Amino acid sequence: MLEAKHLPGKAQRAKSLSFTYAILGSNQSRDSGGGFNDQPAGDWIAIKVFLGDNDEGEFFLNLNPVLHKGEFSGSFP
Repeated sequence: MLEAKHLPGKAQRAKSLSFTYAILGSNQSRDSGGGFNDQPAGDWIAIKVFLGDNDEGEFFLNLNPVLHKGEFSGSFP
């Protein structure tokens, strides 16, 4: 769930945005609390994305190619 308190100020367009990522798990299934588990196997891929060169932000990206579904969450400084 996104919980923005206000609209962002004037944004500047960037030509590029560097990032790295870590695959936290593949073949994951959803548990009843919304997290992911190895067992039983499922179709979710859990990824963490790190933005910028100086820890400018990070978010979680969860993809399910079978359901054609993606979701993200995170926090930014």
